[in-house]
Amino acid sequence: MNWEAIGAISETIGAAGVIATLLYLSLQVRASTRASSVESKLVSADAFFAAHFQFRQGAVSESDFFENLITIRYFIYSVGGLQWWEKVGKYMFGPEFVAVIEAEIHVARSA
Repeated sequence: MNWEAIGAISETIGAAGVIATLLYLSLQVRASTRASSVESKLVSADAFFAAHFQFRQGAVSESDFFENLITIRYFIYSVGGLQWWEKVGKYMFGPEFVAVIEAEIHVARSA
């Protein structure tokens, strides 16, 4: 075997390594994007839960909570929001908040 053949084989192995690295990085970016999306939904849901708790405690007026409820409706009426609620969300919160959200879903489905 001559040096040119060894060089060609080395270049082929190097190119395969670069392609494998790019594929791995693309998978990692996709997973990171998904994780960021899920985290964003969780943060939003936590904020809604806090607003409901503050409303129940009298720290937030009904009109202020209604503004949050509009945002909750937008979130729940979206396909991703509703799927998240059905699979994860309703198991994360207390029964009073779950009842509020379930009532909103019922209104949306009957409209």
